[in-house]
Amino acid sequence: MLNDPQESGRRLVVPRGCFSCGRAFPVQDALDLAIRGTSFAFDPEKGRLWIICRGCRSWMLVPIEDRWEVLEELERRTLAEGRVIGATDHVSLVLLDDLEVVRIGSAPAQEAAFWRYGRRMVRRHVVRERSRRRALAWESLAHLFTVGLPPSPAAQVGAASMGLLRWWKLGGSAWDRPPGCARCGAEAPRVRLTRSRSLRFRPGVDGSLEVHLPCGRCGDPEGAGASLKSVEGQHVLRRVLAYHNFYGATRAGVDAALQCIEEAGSSQRYLEEVGRSGPALGELPLKSRLALEMALHDQIDRSLRTLELRDLEGRWLEEERLARIIDRELT
Repeated sequence: MLNDPQESGRRLVVPRGCFSCGRAFPVQDALDLAIRGTSFAFDPEKGRLWIICRGCRSWMLVPIEDRWEVLEELERRTLAEGRVIGATDHVSLVLLDDLEVVRIGSAPAQEAAFWRYGRRMVRRHVVRERSRRRALAWESLAHLFTVGLPPSPAAQVGAASMGLLRWWKLGGSAWDRPPGCARCGAEAPRVRLTRSRSLRFRPGVDGSLEVHLPCGRCGDPEGAGASLKSVEGQHVLRRVLAYHNFYGATRAGVDAALQCIEEAGSSQRYLEEVGRSGPALGELPLKSRLALEMALHDQIDRSLRTLELRDLEGRWLEEERLARIIDRELT
């Protein structure tokens, strides 16, 4: 797993592979340096550099004589270009192009990870648009061979196929067993995706959004209806938003949605604003629906990242003790 001095005509920084599982580190192009790997950890203050194995998550300490150029470029680019997706007081998780970088020390920038889901929205739009065009071509050919004429411009060619694709991916209902009405006890109907535009949101006790279901017997007076809270509410809300935002959005649409979150200050504050206003889903414009889905996924990802960051911080403390011994800093 050591260097091959003939490879690429350049001297490669060791190690080339994981000492624990034997997995070879992939060649990366994001850094203008001859170092392998796509996941790194570094401490700019103490001059430590590790390559993290994506397979077994082991940390490989780079020899001290091979660190400095890589450390300088990582520090410069993470501060200038990196996107912080999670941070504690001692560890920051940063995305830099295709690299995953763990920076030891205070966070280099304000944490803002909701943009990642915006990129998924754009990809979703590209994929759905490609599928729609294929459906348009096939349905036009079928119409031409059966009727003998091309479809009229007013015909909804391709819409049926895309509607079938949405049903196949998401099904017909978001929740099959909603609770009973808080006022009369009547069981609320199933939350059907096709009729979910009337759903309303309200802030929950734990800061998450609750989904309010109107009662079919006593209407929607004060205190009536049922609420899906916490995990149940998030599950329904995610499915409903995925249904209504099925076709994604263009880059301009995603940018408008991101601006809504940025103006609120954070994903959590945007969710709180939506909950306080209490709108029905059908009353929200497209950019607000997109922003709501992005903010909701960001909150879920954030809770998972918190666990990951705690694990990274504990792992860094262990590796730092070994690095001090290897670098002969202990007496």
